[in-house]
Amino acid sequence: DLPSPSHEFDEFGNLNVTLSVTNNGCGNFATQVLQVQPPAADFQPTIDCTTRAVTFSNTSRINAALVPLTYQWTMGDPANTQFATAIPGAPFVYPGPGTFNVTLIVTNGTCADTITKPVVIIPEQFADFRVSKNPVCKNEFFSLSAINSIPANISNYDWTIGPSILTGAPGGVSHSFPATGSYDVSLTITDINGCINTKTV
Repeated sequence: DLPSPSHEFDEFGNLNVTLSVTNNGCGNFATQVLQVQPPAADFQPTIDCTTRAVTFSNTSRINAALVPLTYQWTMGDPANTQFATAIPGAPFVYPGPGTFNVTLIVTNGTCADTITKPVVIIPEQFADFRVSKNPVCKNEFFSLSAINSIPANISNYDWTIGPSILTGAPGGVSHSFPATGSYDVSLTITDINGCINTKTV
């Protein structure tokens, strides 16, 4: 619906672009072939749950036959570390928790593309919870509340309560048991980087 739109293509090669116009019920169109050249810069960070070191996968789309082909990484750390390789060598260790904006510039032939993504390093999160009452009577509801984790850093709270599996918010869940006995209760948290920790009572 725009006379002069802008558009970023996800595809490479010769693409047909068509303009259609309508005026007073009459229409017309024109088609031209637009040659879209690579690259499309992209990468995926993976964070080690123990060391918090980051491994980067270069998922950029290129045409290896077009030269020059270069890569320029800026890691977003206070030291302004840079790499001029397809991927940074060893897993990269940031100085501490925080959000670090990583930039990759890919040059392929006469064209270049840039992408910037935030890499969020958080402290290790440990599953912990509070039980509102223990022991409880048969059929009496009790509540479980997650504690000692930062909700903004957690993507999932999964509870296993005896034979039941519940997904709850950081505020917790309520439950009761129809029969007497002792039951294991577990909380598994998954943080925003996919790291998992569990506590069972």
